[in-house]
Amino acid sequence: MSSKATQDPKLGLLLLGRYRIVRKLGEGGMGAVYEGQHELIGKRLAIKCLHAQFATNPEIVERFYREAQAATSVGNEHIIEVTDVGTFDDGSPFIVMEFLEGIELAKLIEREASLSISRLVHIVTQVCSALSAAHARGIVHRDMKPENVFLIRRGNDSDFVKVLDFGVSKVRDASDSMGGHALTRTGMAIGTPYYMPPEQAQGVRDLDHRADIYAVGVILYQALTGHLPFDAESYPALLLKIVSERPAPLRVFRNDLPEALESVVLKAMARDRKERFQTVEELAEALQRFAVLQTMPSEAAMRRTGVSAIPQTTPFVTAHDQPASREPSAVLPGPFSGRAWRVPAGLAVLALIGVAVWLGRSTPEAHDSPVQPAVAVAAPQAAVIAPMVKEPAVVRAQAAPEPAEEAAPREVQVKISATPSESRIFIGEQEFPNPMDAFRPRSLDPIKIRVEARGHETVEQLAIFDQNRQLSFSLAPGRGVRKLDASGAVVAAPAVKAPRDPIDDKPAVAAPAPTPAAPPAEDGVYHGPTGKLRDEL
Repeated sequence: MSSKATQDPKLGLLLLGRYRIVRKLGEGGMGAVYEGQHELIGKRLAIKCLHAQFATNPEIVERFYREAQAATSVGNEHIIEVTDVGTFDDGSPFIVMEFLEGIELAKLIEREASLSISRLVHIVTQVCSALSAAHARGIVHRDMKPENVFLIRRGNDSDFVKVLDFGVSKVRDASDSMGGHALTRTGMAIGTPYYMPPEQAQGVRDLDHRADIYAVGVILYQALTGHLPFDAESYPALLLKIVSERPAPLRVFRNDLPEALESVVLKAMARDRKERFQTVEELAEALQRFAVLQTMPSEAAMRRTGVSAIPQTTPFVTAHDQPASREPSAVLPGPFSGRAWRVPAGLAVLALIGVAVWLGRSTPEAHDSPVQPAVAVAAPQAAVIAPMVKEPAVVRAQAAPEPAEEAAPREVQVKISATPSESRIFIGEQEFPNPMDAFRPRSLDPIKIRVEARGHETVEQLAIFDQNRQLSFSLAPGRGVRKLDASGAVVAAPAVKAPRDPIDDKPAVAAPAPTPAAPPAEDGVYHGPTGKLRDEL
């Protein structure tokens, strides 16, 4: 342990008669995080505290305690657990939380550069579960970003999600005449700027749960492409882009993504919140159809431009940030990303006026979702956001990616066989021989395969031709349709078998329909039973 660490007066302290501070995990501009241990049961804990100089600021203290109140009131398994609060002798507050071992989603994206679609869907749907529980309690997180999504191992799930840092959350209170109680005032924007929706960047007061939906959309965009949708050299320029521009399509950076998935992400990030998914449940449901996609982006499809697109802002500290430590990662959320970046009111006003002027000069056709007039109004107050870290630089989403060196195969080989041998195979509406061996266009969009035979059930299965596929089907005697998903699991009731004769226990055979009498012949020619067949007599 370093000499600086040994001089920390908090090390070894016993808090509330039961929590012993063991070691410092990390420190930021506003506070520090320590590993603690319960004296009686020996349980490892994490203790987050504010520096003493901030303990006299009521707004910072209220924000600090807000995290504990929000996390405790929701009570969802995907939200970090807060177990206790208290104060040091100098009056500075602390929060006792569960000790987590794992990795931030931001670091996972940075380390692996790309995640399979199914893995990302698994992670994000858990985030939606946490936010759904918070929204049901009237709590808006307001600072969702990859750094606030922490992955731990629980049972067989190595990507179990814990959502962190409700320190800037907004709690709607029916007793508040303005419809919501928040730590900020009108004209103030708080949060991490890259993940802010336009209404949050404008500092509007009636911020609601759809701000979190936008932020989750940005997380999806970044995790799938390796790029942020908007980037700028300054806060005013970033604000201008967020409220007035559309993000580049995801397929510009990664052309192997399904168009339907791209549409889901862009809908979550719609500038007009009325055009987004209206609940996180809707977003999670839209993502579920892609849960079976195991596709990893190829190097050509996932070519990065310039340096890493992951912003290196860490609002909390982890054990693995300490070079001398060999302990597992431990993380606690909180407003510890350094000094909060306060933009002078005059600079914020200039930025907002610039947005208004730009919008005024633009044609209506260029903007389907006009920005609300609130953009041009700025109260003489400071705008407070999380720090924008300049090193390393963030890749601009508008920059075109470098040409791919290796093109993904355009076709894949598909082999399908079915029994009985007279089975008919359809891909979409096109029929193929049985057995089938053909090349099909490579695609990540699900397509329906249908196999049918007279006197047998019909089998339908969704398939994804992202690589060479070999499928086989065995149709059971009977009737009905058996539906399978892309993994081959049954998603509908099995086919109904033909009825059996109660006497000899053999399949009942329906009596043939009586053949209608032939119509009168005309000049030695008759039309047959169906009126279509013509035989000369």
